[in-house]
Amino acid sequence: MEERTIPNLFEKSCTKYPENIAVWEKLTDKYEGTTYARLKEEVYNFAAGLLSIGINKGDRIEIGRASCRERV
Repeated sequence: MEERTIPNLFEKSCTKYPENIAVWEKLTDKYEGTTYARLKEEVYNFAAGLLSIGINKGDRIEIGRASCRERV
């Protein structure tokens, strides 16, 4: 049985719905959507950046930021 974790559910959604909008964000005077495929790319790039500065799986960090897709 597959473990139901947030990362697993995210991966499943990215695989099943890559072109669907995952997050809506109001950047100027209108809302713009980010697809699951693009969001996955951003998540993986962010994770690679953390690894490159020595932050590893299991380390605890805090990310303080206004509500936006970068927090997803």
